[in-house]
Amino acid sequence: MQKRTLPLVLLFALLISLSAQAQVRFGVKAGLTSSRVISSSKGAASYNPRVAWQAGALADLGISRHFSIQPAVLLSSKGYNTKNDFSSIGSTLNLDATYSPLYIEVPILALLKINLGNTVRLFGGLGPYAAVGIGGQKNIKTSGVEATTDIKYGNDGGDFKQTDFGGSLAIGAEIGGLLLGANYNFGLADLAPGGGNTTLRNASLGLTIGYLFGSSKR
Repeated sequence: MQKRTLPLVLLFALLISLSAQAQVRFGVKAGLTSSRVISSSKGAASYNPRVAWQAGALADLGISRHFSIQPAVLLSSKGYNTKNDFSSIGSTLNLDATYSPLYIEVPILALLKINLGNTVRLFGGLGPYAAVGIGGQKNIKTSGVEATTDIKYGNDGGDFKQTDFGGSLAIGAEIGGLLLGANYNFGLADLAPGGGNTTLRNASLGLTIGYLFGSSKR
């Protein structure tokens, strides 16, 4: 039992130590993303990107002059467009659908920063993210008939599994308090419900603008 808990105790002590030494600044950011899914399906369906968005709050924990930890809590729209053709009794049915799931997402980035003068910093980094589906809609058109309904989460009978996780890459610049950034998220969780042969994983490329309150003393 002691061998299992010792790493957790050491990690907790390290986090306390880093927090005590860090210069903490808070901020907000928002932006647009190109969202899609990566699928293992080899069928006739095509999965295309859709324009989505993200917005939320962040904290920047300045550990040193060139390194910080940056957690955030974001409201993140994701999803994709898909098209498929079905043959039935001598006719072809056309299906066009847009899935727009909505997540609460928590990325935690480790950032390296390079100073360019007194007020400009370039940054780049990576880290994990975790997300939980909380809503969203799907719009389905089949041979002229259109319907919009809420997205359902769950492994049995849902559109997607509810939990997502993966990695995030980020680059950008701080200009005073202004934040300009780009990020790429790649999902590692299979979102396809039911345990079938098809897998679905989120992927998104985003551009954001934000602001960090307070001044950096490092």
